[in-house]
Amino acid sequence: MSDYKVDIINHLPHIHPEYVGSLPESMEIIDVRSEEEYHSELGHIKGSKLITKGPELEEYLKQCGPDKEILFVCRSGKRSGDMTHYCHNELGMKNTYNMTGGMLLWNQLEFPILR
Repeated sequence: MSDYKVDIINHLPHIHPEYVGSLPESMEIIDVRSEEEYHSELGHIKGSKLITKGPELEEYLKQCGPDKEILFVCRSGKRSGDMTHYCHNELGMKNTYNMTGGMLLWNQLEFPILR
């Protein structure tokens, strides 16, 4: 039994920011924003990996196995939602999730960030 809750929003699995601290160590947090955004005022989540949405990320995901666990993060949840959709529908990766509300909600909830 997991310590985090998954919500289905627009046919995609989402994890609310409050559960990020409960994620298993095996789940990778991938921030799909640009490097500029990653180090901007919204900051980034400790332990997240920056791989900007685009060819580099798509190639990385193709190298991952179908059981790879990933939480995608972006500014608002749109780009990370696109990547969650891509993984589920194009790559058959069913253990990928979008972080609800992105870094905007993370900051609104006053969770810690790194810059």
